[in-house]
Amino acid sequence: MTKYNIDVIKKALTCIENESKYDELTEISKTFYSDIINYINDYFDDSSDNAIINKLKSKEKKLLKQLLIKLFNKRISKVFDNELFDIKNLTEEEIYVVKPFFDYKKRLSNLKTTFNVGNSSFLTKVSDYSSSEFCILRIKNKISQTLGADLGTYGPFENEDVVILPMLNAYVMLNQGLADEYLLDFF
Repeated sequence: MTKYNIDVIKKALTCIENESKYDELTEISKTFYSDIINYINDYFDDSSDNAIINKLKSKEKKLLKQLLIKLFNKRISKVFDNELFDIKNLTEEEIYVVKPFFDYKKRLSNLKTTFNVGNSSFLTKVSDYSSSEFCILRIKNKISQTLGADLGTYGPFENEDVVILPMLNAYVMLNQGLADEYLLDFF
């Protein structure tokens, strides 16, 4: 194990120790997770002819992945348990996970206020918003032409087609196993 390898493991351990010491989220590099993943991908190929070195590399790789997951889970738990959403101490990966939770809380609060006040115009906006949202799907099986929630016609679709559909139609296809959500930010 090189000095550089030890420094990377120490960095991960130090982050975990700091997260365990404090109730608040500690500051970590915005690129911390991707730095560790890139390090793992760059330095842990099993191309050595030496079986012992390959086994050590494999164990080190596994340890780093476990540390990374432990840190990520600890930080996400802090956010959910304490409802902390201080964006300056969150990485992009953490924001990706926790933002929908805070959007949910805000929307729930807005609806409760609307119910208490009796603001039907807000409910109309919610209905309009829900029916105008779209989702990108990857079709799993051949599907004939269908009528969209927006009254537009969609399809027919072939296996592996990537399509944009109204959210309500997308939910039906997802729940029936006819499609998978297509996440553009991962490809």
